[in-house]
Amino acid sequence: MNNLADIIAANSILIQHFARSYLSEIVEENPTILEGAYIQTRRIGNRSNVPTAAVTTSHLIQHPELGFSLKCRAVWFAGRLLPPTTTHVAIECISRTGSRGTDAEAIAAGNEWLRAVTP
Repeated sequence: MNNLADIIAANSILIQHFARSYLSEIVEENPTILEGAYIQTRRIGNRSNVPTAAVTTSHLIQHPELGFSLKCRAVWFAGRLLPPTTTHVAIECISRTGSRGTDAEAIAAGNEWLRAVTP
């Protein structure tokens, strides 16, 4: 993938698979570590047009070695991701960490990591 728009589109699909495989509506007090990345989860307020029993979580994924920070949200209902996942599982931002590289490089690094950990 050479085109940044293609990488961003791929990341949107990958984060849905990643959420289904590794994330949940359960908020843990301590960060989880997965393949060098620290994942912190917290419950946030629901967006409009979701069932009142839905749980929305925000996930901060930071990978110091690859130099990226990714923030995403997921909406859960009855223990599963609320469909359509293209709407209810989304990357809110990917940025570089520290002084390493550009945001485009952080997006590519996030893609590399997501491809490595997503079944």
